[in-house]
Amino acid sequence: MYTSFGMSSAGVEKMYTSIPSKTDEASEGITQQRAHLGTGIQKEQLHGGPHLEDLTATYMAHIEQQVDWRNLPHKRMVRSSSDEKVVSLQSLCGEVLGIATMHAFYGKPLLELAHGYLDLFLTFDSNSWMLMYQYPRAFAKAMYEARDRGTEIFTRYSELTPEERREACQYVRNVEEKSRKAGMTVRDIAIANQTFFWAAFNTILLDSIRREVAPGISHGNIDVQYLVNKCSLLDASFNEILRLTNAATSARTVKEDILIGDRYLRANSKVLISFRQLHYAEEFFGPDVADSNPSRFLENDNLRRSPFFRPFGRGNNILFRQVPGEESDKDKGLPKLDRTKPTLGTMDPVGEGDVLLRVKSNAK
Repeated sequence: MYTSFGMSSAGVEKMYTSIPSKTDEASEGITQQRAHLGTGIQKEQLHGGPHLEDLTATYMAHIEQQVDWRNLPHKRMVRSSSDEKVVSLQSLCGEVLGIATMHAFYGKPLLELAHGYLDLFLTFDSNSWMLMYQYPRAFAKAMYEARDRGTEIFTRYSELTPEERREACQYVRNVEEKSRKAGMTVRDIAIANQTFFWAAFNTILLDSIRREVAPGISHGNIDVQYLVNKCSLLDASFNEILRLTNAATSARTVKEDILIGDRYLRANSKVLISFRQLHYAEEFFGPDVADSNPSRFLENDNLRRSPFFRPFGRGNNILFRQVPGEESDKDKGLPKLDRTKPTLGTMDPVGEGDVLLRVKSNAK
């Protein structure tokens, strides 16, 4: 992965060089590769506690700011009037979540350096499978140009002083500090940051979800803890969307010699596992696996912990899915899932369809 993004051989070697994972005497002799140590720091940031609380507060503050009536991005609008704005839901989500992620993880300096980069990043994200399959540059020019622009931006960010980067979250600061101590170059650190940034939704159902989440949304304020802990239908719908749209693959090691059909797999060989096949297993999800049915996660709470349910593919992105919204584009129709190309996460929408969202001001 790091090599595909352009990291030097020396940088990759440092990423996978074993180092002491702790400094206390009780852990003396325990080693861990720096790449995996970064994963540990990431879990520390994201698995509860004050670091996650700080990150969530920053993230939500920037989302709320961007979806405020006065701040809706003009370039994502289809039309607007004095009391109503119509925006592309897919385009809006890409911008709002992208900017919020930059702010929350890296702070304002990255956003200032990355002016105009977000659309390029979304282009890269949609075509990143070409990078993994090592497409020649001549056949994937837009993807490589977006990747290289990202490397340039993160290199300039890594060249800033610690004081200028003080808004970065705990994970970014810690990993960068350890990488510098290991002697990694600024460019290789930038590529590691770029990789992490890349690697960091039926009308009855909609009405039911609206009623469920209503107590958690009041006067423009969002109670995240209520939405997470009290909205089981919202959670089930979210999991069902991920089950249907995830088409990622993951590399696994064969533990022992085995014959599957007419294929003989030797121990220690590598295989690619498609999570989509797991998500469409009728023995776990029932005979209606091709249909959207959030109730399966309400009726069987064990599904979310099943080894057959890999909602993120151990990957990176949650993208838009075909869900009826307030208003659809009747000329172009709703977007469809692109099942024709490989993907490292959820499937992209394909075609010119979109969901248009009517946003009205609640100002009196």
